[in-house]
Amino acid sequence: MSETLSQHEQTQIEELHAQLVGGAGGAAAASVDVCSVWKTIKPFWGIIIKAVSLIPSVGTIIAAALSALAAGLDLFCKGGAHAAAAEAGAASVSSDEEQQLQQMHAQLFGGGGGAKAAAASTAPPFCAAWAKIKPYWNTILSVIRKIPFVGGKIADILQKLGQALDSLCH
Repeated sequence: MSETLSQHEQTQIEELHAQLVGGAGGAAAASVDVCSVWKTIKPFWGIIIKAVSLIPSVGTIIAAALSALAAGLDLFCKGGAHAAAAEAGAASVSSDEEQQLQQMHAQLFGGGGGAKAAAASTAPPFCAAWAKIKPYWNTILSVIRKIPFVGGKIADILQKLGQALDSLCH
């Protein structure tokens, strides 16, 4: 595999790591707000997915799982590039369309009806996806740590995201 991260991309991961994991960003997991963590990570998400995708054999599997979480976090946090584009007029979504798409998301990621959904109605729909990914999270982080130069930092960043998801999706 000849593609690698550029020096600039590696530097961006190091800066994100310092911001999110070092200093005040390393506060106790109990006080972690999943949306503030996500909004910090989101501008660098493309680099993270690119790096993970470079892992032989399993990179695309891990990238797909992370992308599913990202889609749920984008909807829940109403942040990220898609919200900025919508606010700038690049996309216009009616409330009916948004409601229908929220229902689709709930059906895909959990909370899609019945007594189980009523019991889980306080948790965001993407918590169902997190519950499916979480048993494999340590393996995912272990594999990511093997990425040369930035793997450890990316794993630390994702570990912080996992802590935030745990605090919300308990």
